Amino acid sequence: MTILRIGRVLAPALAAVVILVGVAAPASAADKIGGVNLQRILDDSSAGKEAVVGLRTQAEKESRKLKAMQDELEKLSKEIEGGKLMLTSQALQDKQNLLRRKEREFKLTQEDTRTAMQQAQGQTMRTIVNDIMRVIKEYGAKNGYTLVVEAGENVSMAGPMVLYLDKSVDITDAVIKIYDAEYKAKKK
Repeated sequence: MTILRIGRVLAPALAAVVILVGVAAPASAADKIGGVNLQRILDDSSAGKEAVVGLRTQAEKESRKLKAMQDELEKLSKEIEGGKLMLTSQALQDKQNLLRRKEREFKLTQEDTRTAMQQAQGQTMRTIVNDIMRVIKEYGAKNGYTLVVEAGENVSMAGPMVLYLDKSVDITDAVIKIYDAEYKAKKK
C-alpha cells in the first residue's frame, strides 16, 4: 500500500523554492547545501508511521462495512435464485427491486468511501508535509544552510532531481529526530 508517496505533490513547490533560493543568494564557496529524503521522513518518523496505521485502520473499518453490504447482496441474490419457483411473481419482483436498490446503494457507498479515504489521506499528508517543511526550514536556517534539496531515491520527472548527494550533507536523520521530538511533545 503506497499511502504516503509525496514526490508529485511536493515537486512543483520544491522547484519554486530551489529557484528562489538560487536567485536570492549568489553561489560562493561558503554556501552550505544539504539534502533530505522526504519519503524516508514520512516512512521513518513517528507521525508518518502513526498516520499510516491510522489510515490503514480506517480503511479496514470501511472495508468491513462494504464487505457486510456485499455479503447481504449475495444472500439476497441467492434467495432470488432459490425462490424463483416458490415465490409469487409479485414477491419475486419485489425481491429483485430490493436487490437493484441495494446494489445502487452499495455502489454509492463504495464511491463515497473511496472519496472519503482520499480526502482523509490528503488532509493527513498536508498536515505532515507542512510540519516537515517547517522543521526543514528551521533546521536549515539554524544550521546555516543556503539550500536544502529533496534527495529521495524516487525521482519525479515533474520536479527537481538530485542525481548525487554526498551523505555528509544529508540532513534527513536530523530532521526526523527533531520532527519526532516535536511530535511526541504535542502528544503529551
